[in-house]
Amino acid sequence: MAIIRVSGNLGSGKTTLCNRLAEHLGYKNYYTGNIFRQLAKEKELSIEEFYKELKSNPGVEKEVDNRQIELMMSEDNLVVQGRMAPFQPSNPNADRINVFIQVSDEEGARRQLKRKENEHLTFEHMLELSRERAWEETERYRNLYGINNYLDQNSFDIIIDTTNMTIDEAFQALLEKVDSFLNYGF
Repeated sequence: MAIIRVSGNLGSGKTTLCNRLAEHLGYKNYYTGNIFRQLAKEKELSIEEFYKELKSNPGVEKEVDNRQIELMMSEDNLVVQGRMAPFQPSNPNADRINVFIQVSDEEGARRQLKRKENEHLTFEHMLELSRERAWEETERYRNLYGINNYLDQNSFDIIIDTTNMTIDEAFQALLEKVDSFLNYGF
């Protein structure tokens, strides 16, 4: 029984890696970003506009985070992707593995430009938006939860830098480290 909680930089490959990991392990997969993207779409906002709106309405984020906590407290064999997932309580009977997926700002911006919603942006603008969003998220989580730096890698059991990796290489590296935790203990 394990809950694998994944966070990381924008454009690092978290979603793809979580999808593949959950499928490989036969775990359920939960992704808070989908909820945020759906809410942004419903409000007819870009994801950047939606995240800016969260500043004035932190209740939305807390509601999503509370749903995530309820899920992690009641289930196991789960991959949970979310910025706050590694910092939230989860099922005390399940092993918890905190994973950080890292990428350079530049490579993360290049990858994000491949998304349909970003295809109209320049590289420079995407890089600026990514850095701004990371800074805003750091401030938001500090204000909401008292977490000074959700990107602090000291909070994680596994760190994978995907900057110079293909998705297959990154998945293999992640799988080897997760398997080591699952098979040999914590």
